[in-house]
Amino acid sequence: SILLILIILIIIYIIRYYCPTYSEIALNFSKDNPNGEFFKVILTSLGGLAIFIGLWFNNKRIQELAKQNEISERGNADSRFNDAIKHMSSSDLSIVLGGIYTLFQLANDYKRYRTIVAGLYTNFIREKSEELYSKWDKNISKRELTNAKPPIEIETIINLLFSKESIFYGEYLDLSNTTLKYVNFYGDVFNCSFDCSIISFCTFHS
Repeated sequence: SILLILIILIIIYIIRYYCPTYSEIALNFSKDNPNGEFFKVILTSLGGLAIFIGLWFNNKRIQELAKQNEISERGNADSRFNDAIKHMSSSDLSIVLGGIYTLFQLANDYKRYRTIVAGLYTNFIREKSEELYSKWDKNISKRELTNAKPPIEIETIINLLFSKESIFYGEYLDLSNTTLKYVNFYGDVFNCSFDCSIISFCTFHS
């Protein structure tokens, strides 16, 4: 912006130097003045340069604004990510599910989160599956076993990890040392480990 102001001042100086009075300014732009065209070319060139510099500064300002927006957006995403992790350790089911879906949304929007979120999901199942199924077993009757489903937290995570068009396709999924019952797996489980896991009444759909 300083350079642009300087060019404008130079243009004003040239005009005032060669044309001290308004009548001389009019004369220099007159068709009858042989030096008029040259004078016009100089002013047009300087004006064009001023416009170019103005556009350049405007472009730099837009780039800087975009960079600031990206930094702000990244900070907001990281804040949401940290909050979602905390929510997954809550004793309130609705808060846990909110954390699970927030992590999925972040992994869907930002590739840098996908491997991390996949690891958080599988880690949650490894650590919580035995406890969740223990509570689940106490609250389900024999009649309900016919159409039994796993605890909602596990079912939600499994569906997000193993849907046919899962964003986690190709990620290594460590479900070793887990308890899994009445789970439907849709999609590819080739890159998944079930070592030392207790798997009962689960269905694998290709």
